[in-house]
Amino acid sequence: MPKQNYSPMNIKYEKYLSMEDVPAGKILDVILKKRNISQKKLAHMSNEYPQRICDYIKGVRKFTIKASIS
Repeated sequence: MPKQNYSPMNIKYEKYLSMEDVPAGKILDVILKKRNISQKKLAHMSNEYPQRICDYIKGVRKFTIKASIS
């Protein structure tokens, strides 16, 4: 059995990762707040529309593979 990595980052998100349907938008929101990055700044950095970032966080729009790796 592989050893679990229990770094502080993993423990913080453990409650979300144990859910059947991971709220990726909620995790993104927590990361943005922790790193003090606005949705607008993330949109600019990722070449996305600010409304799309907001939709990801609200759960209106689902993450795609393309959006996740860009």
